[in-house]
Amino acid sequence: MPEKQTAVTLKDLASATGFSTMTVSYVLRGERNFPQRTKEKVFAAARRLGYRPNLHAVSLAGARTGSKTMEFPLGLLIWTPEQKGTSRAKYKEAFPNALITRALGLNAREMGFHLYEHEFRSSEELPRLLKSLFFKGVRGLLIGSIPGVKWPSGIDWGRFSVVTFDQMDSHPLFHSVGKDVFSMVMNTCDEVAARGYRRIGAALCRHQFRILEDDSREGALLRFQTSLAKRSHAIPPFLGEHNDESGFLEWFRQHRPDAVIAFSVFQYYALKSAGYSIPGDVAFVSLLNDPETDGEVASLSGSDCLVAKTALHLMDSLIRHHQVGMPEFPETVLVQPKFQPGRTLPGC
Repeated sequence: MPEKQTAVTLKDLASATGFSTMTVSYVLRGERNFPQRTKEKVFAAARRLGYRPNLHAVSLAGARTGSKTMEFPLGLLIWTPEQKGTSRAKYKEAFPNALITRALGLNAREMGFHLYEHEFRSSEELPRLLKSLFFKGVRGLLIGSIPGVKWPSGIDWGRFSVVTFDQMDSHPLFHSVGKDVFSMVMNTCDEVAARGYRRIGAALCRHQFRILEDDSREGALLRFQTSLAKRSHAIPPFLGEHNDESGFLEWFRQHRPDAVIAFSVFQYYALKSAGYSIPGDVAFVSLLNDPETDGEVASLSGSDCLVAKTALHLMDSLIRHHQVGMPEFPETVLVQPKFQPGRTLPGC
């Protein structure tokens, strides 16, 4: 098979003509006045090398500078499988990257993007969905977590620039952005211990499909526990499902930690509903931030917004550099949130 030709870039034209990439760009767009000889040299090189302008990058630039150019269309794909006894709307709201999805929507427009959000239940739906998006003019894809799902064959990824977020995959196929879960748990454990708590219990939970983040959370907790001077304080973590309220409360009654590091505020409400006083009976920290409990529940905040912004900036770079398909060396960017104090975690 003949080798696939790579797109000719402004940098290639600059190298061929001896001009700067900025000069070449201005000439091709018909902006500013340049000598006729300069224009002829740039256009001759463009014809000779087969240069084709990236119209989507041009529209993106126009949107970001406030012109009337249409925003650059992106496909935002969210995997939301059916759950027994759980509505799709409720599952989508509870899934970890739901907050990232909201943050993507809030930040996309000011960066010159227009998001076409689509849900899918299995990888078999992707070929038809991507074909539909391609004919809508979408050339950039943001893909949310798809744990335990294999990519189907027959997808022409070379049509798209792709960024995944919260993929939780040990062998990513595309450039990806996610949270540094290991550091999140380690730093939270250190924060709680520094306030004088010794019987620290972690309700880490597990997803329906075992994902890399689950392993990272448990590995970080194990490392923290092995560093404790008194091993008797090492309480085994709760590893049930996120919405297993009865299992979580049973674990709490059995071990009676003086502080709980929980996956989300769901466990906070479970303790409150069971009649426990927080922080009177137990201190509490959530690894996921809920804006509705800011100032009340200590948590890690900012990670979802950081993931969203970083993913959009990475997509911006891929588009401008004509990078499409599966990269030879996929890069993974990990972001770290900040600890946000709350009344649920006072100092001892």
